[in-house]
Amino acid sequence: MCNWDEDAVTMAVEAARDCLSGLPRDQIRAVQLASTSFPFEDRLNSGIVAQALNLGAEISALDVGSTQRAATAGLAAALEGAASTNAQALFSHRRNAAPRWGARSR
Repeated sequence: MCNWDEDAVTMAVEAARDCLSGLPRDQIRAVQLASTSFPFEDRLNSGIVAQALNLGAEISALDVGSTQRAATAGLAAALEGAASTNAQALFSHRRNAAPRWGARSR
């Protein structure tokens, strides 16, 4: 769950850091980020993630969004390319609505 100062990109970076702990990052050739709540419309969000993870300049980056099935489409794309390349598939979402603290159920 995102905090007030986080978004889909920061959540993806933190998750990827955990996943890549102890693994050689120079073997990752692709990053695919799926979300329905990208913070940037005009930038490659997965490119930001790849740069934050120090994955190198030759990385292939792909954003998958604009649908509630973004994670499914991103996973399918990652699995399709898995035979030929090592890919990091990330799925992240930032809720738009604030939680309703103290609301009573009726």
